[in-house]
Amino acid sequence: MNGVQSAGTDSHVLALLVWVAQIFETEHALAFLDAFPMARGHSLLIPKATGYADLYDMPPDVAAAFLRELPRLAKAVKDATGCEGVNIVQNNGKAAGQVVMHAHFHVIPRMSGDGIVKLGAHGASANMIDPAMAQEVGDAIRAAL
Repeated sequence: MNGVQSAGTDSHVLALLVWVAQIFETEHALAFLDAFPMARGHSLLIPKATGYADLYDMPPDVAAAFLRELPRLAKAVKDATGCEGVNIVQNNGKAAGQVVMHAHFHVIPRMSGDGIVKLGAHGASANMIDPAMAQEVGDAIRAAL
């Protein structure tokens, strides 16, 4: 779904791809192969609930209902592709790389040396978090709950 527009002819192509590439469907979720895969078996899990561009405004019960299928999809992708691991990626907002404005999770099969971008051993920074910064940011996040 990366970069596929949801209007006009593209929506018909997307509908056909979902039908052909569907992996499974439940009451709350739909899993299918990504139309623009980063690796063989790159799959998406989307909620059937509509009106949620990202996770920010999704009620916890709606998120839980579709996310309960994420381990099932990840295991199936791993078993089917023989990959060594998977990345589970979810982007919220354009600055984070979200292109399709409907909440969804990517399950991307990974092999050692596959060349797909990944976080380092400790994220983007080799430096451990400063305790004062941890306190400040942690307090701000807890206050936002």
